[in-house]
Amino acid sequence: MFFSYLKIAFRNLLKYKGYSLINILGLAIGLACTIVILAFIQNELSVDNFFQKRKNIAQAYLKATKDENTNFQATVSPYIGPMLKNEYPEVIDAVRLYSLQEVAFRANDKLLLEANGVAADANILNIFTCPLLRGDAETALQSPHSIVLTQSMAEKYFADSDPLGQTIRVEDKYNFQVTGVIADFPSNSFRTFDYLVPIEFLEELGLDIIGRPYFPCSYLTFVLLQEKTSLEQLNAKVSERMLAEGTEITFDIELIPFTDVYFFETGGTMRLTIMGLIAMMILVLACVNFINLATARHMVRAKEIGIRKVTGATRRLIAMQFMGESMLLTFLAAIIGVIAAQQFLPTFNSMTSRITTIQLGDPVFTLGLLGLVVLTGFLAGLYPSLYLSTTQPISVMKKQLQQPGKATFRKALIVFQFTLSIAFILCTLVISRQTFFLQNFNLGVNKDNLLYIQMEGDIRNHFNAVKTELLNHPNISYVSAGSSLPTTIRSGSYFQWGVKDEISRRLCTVFTNYDYPETFGLELVEGRYFSQDFPQDAQESILVNEAAIRKIGLESPVGKPFYYSDRDYNLIGIVKDFHHNQLLSHPPEPLAFLPSPANNDFLFVKIDPRITDTATITSTVHDIQSICQSFSPARPLRYQFYNDFSYQGERLQQVIRHLFLISTILAIFISCLGLFGLATFTNEQKTKQVGIRKVLGASVPDILGILTRDITKWILLANFLAWPIAWFAMRMWLQNFAYRVSLSWWLFVLAGFMSLAIALLTVSFQAIKAATAHPVKALRYE
Repeated sequence: MFFSYLKIAFRNLLKYKGYSLINILGLAIGLACTIVILAFIQNELSVDNFFQKRKNIAQAYLKATKDENTNFQATVSPYIGPMLKNEYPEVIDAVRLYSLQEVAFRANDKLLLEANGVAADANILNIFTCPLLRGDAETALQSPHSIVLTQSMAEKYFADSDPLGQTIRVEDKYNFQVTGVIADFPSNSFRTFDYLVPIEFLEELGLDIIGRPYFPCSYLTFVLLQEKTSLEQLNAKVSERMLAEGTEITFDIELIPFTDVYFFETGGTMRLTIMGLIAMMILVLACVNFINLATARHMVRAKEIGIRKVTGATRRLIAMQFMGESMLLTFLAAIIGVIAAQQFLPTFNSMTSRITTIQLGDPVFTLGLLGLVVLTGFLAGLYPSLYLSTTQPISVMKKQLQQPGKATFRKALIVFQFTLSIAFILCTLVISRQTFFLQNFNLGVNKDNLLYIQMEGDIRNHFNAVKTELLNHPNISYVSAGSSLPTTIRSGSYFQWGVKDEISRRLCTVFTNYDYPETFGLELVEGRYFSQDFPQDAQESILVNEAAIRKIGLESPVGKPFYYSDRDYNLIGIVKDFHHNQLLSHPPEPLAFLPSPANNDFLFVKIDPRITDTATITSTVHDIQSICQSFSPARPLRYQFYNDFSYQGERLQQVIRHLFLISTILAIFISCLGLFGLATFTNEQKTKQVGIRKVLGASVPDILGILTRDITKWILLANFLAWPIAWFAMRMWLQNFAYRVSLSWWLFVLAGFMSLAIALLTVSFQAIKAATAHPVKALRYE
């Protein structure tokens, strides 16, 4: 019986090639989209799953509360880890990690900058259970100058030779001996590193590894907990202890499960929910196509069904036959879908900056995929099989198969398809408009032709000489230094500033050198910038932005004392507000500029903005490299153009835009596939009617109007249904931005015209073909 149904299914597939192709293509696209997104979701949900003790690990966060606002910071004082281990029996062990970036390594005639290192307590390999390929986990980090490398890093420096016992020269100053090699982290890892050194090494760099309760807050701290520990109860005890030692600002320590850390720091699972909904909607559109075409073409299969029923076939057997055909088409579509998903995956990975793989060898993924295919085939074939199996033999003879209710259902499905497609179009238009708006928004900062370079070693020690040498170059306009780029100043603190009124307010601070505002084109509202003509500026002067003045309500403040960090400074100028949070999630906050060479981490070089040709800019950059490396030959130089800088949040917006753009294209394509197939069948059914109308004098435009009239009504109805859905969704999304585009009426009208034009173009070929056919051929039809 099964093979009989399979044979019939193959025959029908080959007999009706066009409709089979439309169904398979639609389902393949839907399944490919779903497979990619489900693989991405599985990848995200399994981040850091390779750590065996992950369920018993928690990370300590600094929790700062001001009024009703709470902020979390991932780094805490080095005091916290040992305190938790020593004072709470629930804590088995604790480990502290300090990030090491842009460190110069020399080994085997290779000199490279390594940006992803960690100084950690010696027990890190026991808590995080990183597979150690070479060496002993118990002793690997016992010596202050021992180092553990990942496998790829060991191969990079030592190729095929044994790395154990080899020496790596660090910063041309320290000799480290390789004592271990660990396996590379999987691609879906959040907390990763390329090398480990003992935390005691930080003392040689002059860093504090003991600390006080809330200073210095620069260490990631993880604790290993007893089985079945209640984090809620433990956090309550820690909070009671830490609040007792807190400062005048309300600080606290909160432990967050390690399994929740990734989503806690990357904005939660909302993006996965959105992607899952998109995949589901695309797949539903493909299933709707199948249902529409299968039920619309019931007349073609009517005689076959009637004969089967007359010869004894039951409704159940006929339903099983059509369900089998649905399953066959779905499995064929799944094969194509998997191939298409594999081909699209590199583009998707590039778009999301993630490494997602389709793991067909993973039993969980494979069984999930098989379940998805079966469910898709079942849902796509359920209604058509039930509907077609109800056909009565007598109805076939009387040609009374068409039931108004069934036609209405098909129309509703078409309207549903285009409602989703139009909603996708509108969302894509709004998201693209908002993204372009933010990209072109005037931040108040000039980024053009500006390089920033990490200042380390001799470049920092000889900054004034480096600056003088660079300014001698004819193509360089300004050189300065500072603690951060103007649009990355986000780490504000609550304390008393401006006036002595015992009120703590939030203030962001950037430490700068001379010429910082001029280098970035910051506009001066009143007063002056820092200047070497005023030696007292280095110790006594301060600049603030307009938001700071508004916050404390000072009038004519320039030249007056400005209270900051327990002392009075001389306020010498006010800088026009600029957006130092480039994501534009809120307006500019109060900001202070302080001259402090000790805190200048970046060198900023402004190439003459009049220079626009690539060759000259490239040559100038090469000269900048040569000048900097003449002062620090032991360190490779890394630089980046300011215009190339982007936040993770900005990249996420681009991902959302691309995702909606691709989803819109797929939704429209699938909807148009179904509409094309339905229009083809409908026009076939109306062939005789068209012939009679032409004989009676109807023109080609008249015929086209008749054939496209219903489509036009359906698309207009779909627009009116899609508009409020898209308006509500986009209104909620735009609330995340302090500066946003408006939901203009013309966006909705544009989406309406686009959807109508696409639909009419889809059916126009078949409509024109039917309208221009010879009436004699039409009258001979059937």
